[in-house]
Amino acid sequence: AKVNTEDEQQLGAKHHIRSIPTLILFGGGYEIARHAGVMGTVDIIRWVQSHT
Repeated sequence: AKVNTEDEQQLGAKHHIRSIPTLILFGGGYEIARHAGVMGTVDIIRWVQSHT
């Protein structure tokens, strides 16, 4: 999901988002992995695959 942390400040604080963009991968309701910074499409796919 994409979240605007300016509009959803509580959600951003809850997940400790310090920089934009931040990608957080969840599994079973828990954070599995986190990446802060820009990634291209191929890099995002590889990142997700490496954590699932």
